[in-house]
Amino acid sequence: VDLDNNKLYWGVNGTFFNSGDPASGTGESTTIQADTEYVFGTSPSSSEDYFVNFGQDSTFGGSTTAGNNTDANGVGNFKYTVPTGFQCLASSSLTAPEFQGIDYFKPVLYTGNGTAIGSGGNFALAAARAMMDSDKSAEQVARDAMAIAADICVYTNGRLTVEKISS
Repeated sequence: VDLDNNKLYWGVNGTFFNSGDPASGTGESTTIQADTEYVFGTSPSSSEDYFVNFGQDSTFGGSTTAGNNTDANGVGNFKYTVPTGFQCLASSSLTAPEFQGIDYFKPVLYTGNGTAIGSGGNFALAAARAMMDSDKSAEQVARDAMAIAADICVYTNGRLTVEKISS
């Protein structure tokens, strides 16, 4: 996915269709429109599995040996080499939004009744609950839980500000 140039490349086993070369920006499979939601993943038949790897699993669900390739930032787990200039689709690859107002990349965990708010909040809540019996401080549990949520949820980033209330 090349969002800078609105191009989408598809390939199988490390070879892009249409002689595509994402690094040079040629041979895209299709042109995509900005500000449009796309859903990836279909199966050509009911008897075949269909996997799309955005860097989460180079074994394609355990069907092949891992490739262990990462993007230039060391992020992801790809079967094949990542094209030059492209990054894993992960929250750690995203930059902070350049708008003011509601920050959709910042989940908030309210502890009043244990309800998580935000796209990654439930991941953070689950991680925090798993660490509650550890010897970690409340701040470290919060930091670790948010780091886990950022690794799982593409809409959650790893930037965290902790505000302490003095007694």
